Amino acid sequence: HGTSSSKQPAYAAPPPPPRGAPDLGAAQNRVAMRSSQTEANLRKCEQEVATHKAAMQASRPGTAAHNAAKQRALRSLKMLKMYQQQLNEQFALQNNLDQVQFAKESLTDAKQHVDILQGTNKQMKQEMNKLKIADVENLADDMQDLFEDASEMQEALGRTYQVGDVDDSAISAELDEFESELMGDLNPASGAAVQTPAYLRPQAQPARPSADAELEALEASMGAGAQQPWKHAS
Repeated sequence: HGTSSSKQPAYAAPPPPPRGAPDLGAAQNRVAMRSSQTEANLRKCEQEVATHKAAMQASRPGTAAHNAAKQRALRSLKMLKMYQQQLNEQFALQNNLDQVQFAKESLTDAKQHVDILQGTNKQMKQEMNKLKIADVENLADDMQDLFEDASEMQEALGRTYQVGDVDDSAISAELDEFESELMGDLNPASGAAVQTPAYLRPQAQPARPSADAELEALEASMGAGAQQPWKHAS
């Protein structure tokens, strides 16, 4: 009889990854909604614990009412601790997702900056290929020559044109003679004294009237021909 050959069991291939990456923003929203619900349950448990504690205070220890309120308070406290732990875990998860979101946005910004720099570099190379350093240097040399030519033309236009020869010694002698006339200098051989210019002479002070003249002027201002009693007495 034929024997069937045993085959090695084939390992199952891993399932294909789901299409599309999980949305980080959607995960943040789900965690935020869960945190809000857990926080609402926590506040409700706090109110229940406060109510049961008030019932325990209103009843006498050892009674059925007191024991029932105590049991209800115990269950509410357990639920309160559970919600507090869940809320802390959800806050930690939310913090991790926020950090991942920040890192993702930072990478996206860095990629955009790199793309901008690469595009700008390409444009600058294209523009630089349109220019040649030799052409720029030749243009600068031409501009320098133009400025020098313009400066020479301005210097030529500013020259002073003289007609005939001018004797500098004659001009100096004429100025000396004019200065001597201004200072009033005369020939020493004539024996005349040197006259001082009028603007250097001391100004004469007007004569001050006497006391009698001042008195007569005062009488005249008070009235011509008026008789004063003190004058007849003198």
